[in-house]
Amino acid sequence: MVGRKLLLVVVGAFVLTGMSGAPGVSAAPAPAGTVTINGDRSLCRNAQLPRDNVACAVALTREWLDHTGRSTAVRRTVAVSNPALGGSWNPQNRDVCVYAEVGTVLNLGLHHCNTITFVNWVTDAALIRTPARALTTFVHESSHGVQEAIGLKPVSVTVFGPPDALRRLEWASDCWSGAAWSWFVRRGEMTAAERDEATAFMYSLPERTSHGSGSERGAAFERGIVEGVTACDQILGTPAYT
Repeated sequence: MVGRKLLLVVVGAFVLTGMSGAPGVSAAPAPAGTVTINGDRSLCRNAQLPRDNVACAVALTREWLDHTGRSTAVRRTVAVSNPALGGSWNPQNRDVCVYAEVGTVLNLGLHHCNTITFVNWVTDAALIRTPARALTTFVHESSHGVQEAIGLKPVSVTVFGPPDALRRLEWASDCWSGAAWSWFVRRGEMTAAERDEATAFMYSLPERTSHGSGSERGAAFERGIVEGVTACDQILGTPAYT
């Protein structure tokens, strides 16, 4: 999820101006200023560009969600143009959903809310540089959809805290991504070497108050690999993934 201060600015703007944008249902048009990204698993072995990495990640994230019975957690993945600004109300957990890319001033970047995962090709370049990075990140974001489905409010917690609750949401999502990686490798969708790359990526992430340190995030990711989704429930402190 995005930084608290940045998101607070956007939420405040929508409180003043009113919510807009389409709800997160696949039959509705993509939110204003965004373009739907279709998954393509064939690109997982033939990726040439970051956009190919994302198409692979979207496809495999969909397979993981179907496998775990969480298919409605992500109904659409979209690329956000710059400039673009919008939001919607999520009736499922009674929380706000916003997205924003406005020059270099306001960039929410890769995040998920109201069944939609949002990505920007420039802001999120480092996260989608390789198939392993993209897959790790997109599965992580799908976890926020799982959390919203049981009534949790990742967006509000991102803005208002408390920080320890936000870190639990994020570490549980790291764990969820690790559990997915274990499944992808067993099925031959991804290799053990790519899983190792994903693990190293998690440990390399910079420390953030909202997400914790790279060591903490890498440890949560590896718990998912070794222990599966049960560990993710333990990290979160409530049943969401089992």
